[in-house]
Amino acid sequence: MSGDLAGLVASLAPPYAFCGIAVQQAVQQAGQAAQFHLATAPGIAADENSLFRAASISKIVTGQVLAKLSAGKVGLNPPYLSVDISDVLGLTLRHPAWPDTPLTLGMIASHSASLSDAGGYQVPHGTGLQVWLANRPNLFTPHKPGTAFEYCNLGYILLAAAAETLSGQRFDHLTRDLLLGPRGITGGFNWSGVSASDRQRSLPSFRRDGTRLLPQIDATVPPEGLVSGTSIIELPPDYRTGTDTALLAPQGGLRTSLAGMLALANALADMDQTALWTPDMGSMDPCGGLFDSYGWGLQILRRHPFTRAR
Repeated sequence: MSGDLAGLVASLAPPYAFCGIAVQQAVQQAGQAAQFHLATAPGIAADENSLFRAASISKIVTGQVLAKLSAGKVGLNPPYLSVDISDVLGLTLRHPAWPDTPLTLGMIASHSASLSDAGGYQVPHGTGLQVWLANRPNLFTPHKPGTAFEYCNLGYILLAAAAETLSGQRFDHLTRDLLLGPRGITGGFNWSGVSASDRQRSLPSFRRDGTRLLPQIDATVPPEGLVSGTSIIELPPDYRTGTDTALLAPQGGLRTSLAGMLALANALADMDQTALWTPDMGSMDPCGGLFDSYGWGLQILRRHPFTRAR
């Protein structure tokens, strides 16, 4: 099996910039260690401790942190049944066609709140979340909240803002204290909390331009401060919890390593694996069956892993 995995990653990088697979059996035996199989395109160096943008794996951390946090709050247990995001954030967020239907935390976590990314989800630096939402077109899909699946990055910015509001803590501090730190996972959202020495192990995200691979996100990582997209930013000294949350990119800005992802995978057994949306709820996945069911940041495969010949 080890040889097969090594051959697989070697076949993918190139053409891709980087490919890595981590393997560890659920039941460990004495002296048994994790296996890492990595390959890179020429001119790119990486190992299992190289830090890179984890993209939507970030949603696992965001969803699980809110699940942990809200489950312990009076009146929010279980948190995925009836809690209205408007009540948590202190604003009114309603689908204009169904103003009496609350958008619950569970709907938002499971991408079934009828929120849409069509109007974007990159909140500009210096613009508060509430102000941005109030002036955003195409915020909703045509469906009634709770009846249809629509993968939405914006929803996870709202969930992180809810976590900040419930706790009074910054989102990056919450993720460090509730999940990343206890699991020994090196990393942080938009590089927040990552030491200067660890930042030296950064691996950019690349895009192909003809025969070349060009570094995009994290092409330059400063010894301190944040990287948002391709911009280097600083959190404002008067950071407002529940308002400035998007600066930390809770929907996709986690930086961690292949080793960190393995630690996150090992933590799944202790996570809330409640399926908050399934096709049985009367709405089919518009992505052609890619999503079998969805929970607190988790795509839950109830039957078998999704595969497709390419």
